[in-house]
Amino acid sequence: MLSVGLLFSYSRGAWVGTAVGLLYLARAHTRFRWRFVMPGFLAVAAVAWFFWQATSNTDPWYVKRLDLSRPSSQHRIAAWKAAVRMMWDYPLGVGWNEAIETYEKHYSPPEGGAAALTTNDYMMLGTQLGLPGLSCFLVYIALSLRAPSSCLQAGTKARHPGESLAPIGTTIACRAGALALAVAFWFDDGLFKLATASVFWILLELGAAELPPRGAKGAKTEVTT
Repeated sequence: MLSVGLLFSYSRGAWVGTAVGLLYLARAHTRFRWRFVMPGFLAVAAVAWFFWQATSNTDPWYVKRLDLSRPSSQHRIAAWKAAVRMMWDYPLGVGWNEAIETYEKHYSPPEGGAAALTTNDYMMLGTQLGLPGLSCFLVYIALSLRAPSSCLQAGTKARHPGESLAPIGTTIACRAGALALAVAFWFDDGLFKLATASVFWILLELGAAELPPRGAKGAKTEVTT
């Protein structure tokens, strides 16, 4: 059911985010192999090259999604370039809800392409709050998703006889979900929408929670009499 919903979301950003999340899960469970991943990258590059400027407006939506030369993709690339220049010109930001207006007035967006800036949440943060705000956001995500090697290895191997791996597996799954959304925010706006932002922050905080060591206060300990 989730796969069908993902397919018909028409969102390439969601597809990329899901792929990155699955790769993180594979890495966490020591099933990540570059020899299995590289053919996928090559296949994506080949499809992008084959469909480049090879579609028309009458083609089905799923065919047009494969053509990265269409305005839906090129307007985003132009907006990303303009956002980088805006952050260079205004390192402390242009102000909240002022990014699109500034883009239209001073950075010559393509006709009808100014709104493409809103599809990249990172660029919106950088242009509106400035480099300090964007840097703090990125650093917080990196610190929250940083997993020690012992935690990743524990996803497939118990450290003590009879120890349950469910809490560790849940933590890894939450981190994978947060990472998938974090990647999707680069391609689709979602950080400023309650439906997706709330899920992202919940998964990020659940994934950032560390399990207490055995014998620590709050952990289960055996009592002998």
